[in-house]
Amino acid sequence: MATEQSQATASVTEYSSDYIYIDTALRARWPQFKALRAEVSNFSPKSIDQFEELRQKLLADMRGMNPHIPEAQLEEDISSQVTSAASPDMQRWAKFGHAVMSEYVTTVFLSHALCEALINVVLATQLAKKGVAGLFTALESASFMDKWLHGPKAYCAAYELRTDQPLGQTLTRLNNQRNALVHYKVHLKVDGTKVLDGSKLRSGTQSELLDWAHRYYNAPYDLATLLLYFDRSCSASCYLHNRDPIERAEVHFKHSPEVR
Repeated sequence: MATEQSQATASVTEYSSDYIYIDTALRARWPQFKALRAEVSNFSPKSIDQFEELRQKLLADMRGMNPHIPEAQLEEDISSQVTSAASPDMQRWAKFGHAVMSEYVTTVFLSHALCEALINVVLATQLAKKGVAGLFTALESASFMDKWLHGPKAYCAAYELRTDQPLGQTLTRLNNQRNALVHYKVHLKVDGTKVLDGSKLRSGTQSELLDWAHRYYNAPYDLATLLLYFDRSCSASCYLHNRDPIERAEVHFKHSPEVR
């Protein structure tokens, strides 16, 4: 339970702070994420010559299971499989595919949860300090993006979060990815005709997914800084000032000095 006192009204506000557990969980994952990102970045695919052992094993297995297939056809089929396995993209997927997606999905969930917890805490406490705590009930039912884009204007008219700037773009994509996963809908065709247009989970190379995950790691902390930039009266206890050991995503404040 956190406590803050308003100098203007001499009132004392008490509020729960269980959101710090999400903060702790997100920051605790950073070393693992950083190590994986470095491993993906430094990965050097093997040459196709290094797949000769695989080629010979596949040939032996296929000869045993299909003794009547002509040798030339067998060689052609196996060569195609080996070429596919030896492609750099396939090698990266075989080595890192599950690890990258596991990190990406976990980061999406934790970051989104912390962003939502943060805006709820800030709106509730700031509106209470303004003497309009009841307004939070109406704002709380708004969508995640509406709360972030418009909610703080209820107590600070100057507040602005631009979706055409890097931090706003990160938050928009984070919300879309989270919804695509949590409220998953299948793409469905029947006899070649589309029946359902499912969730749109954005894909990309492993490096691109990890770059976005880095931005998701930073989103809650940079949003906290943005809120404080527009209203210095907010208590530090409402915000997430300590992101250690998470390394800053430079793109967020490259064009947005308010999140420095």
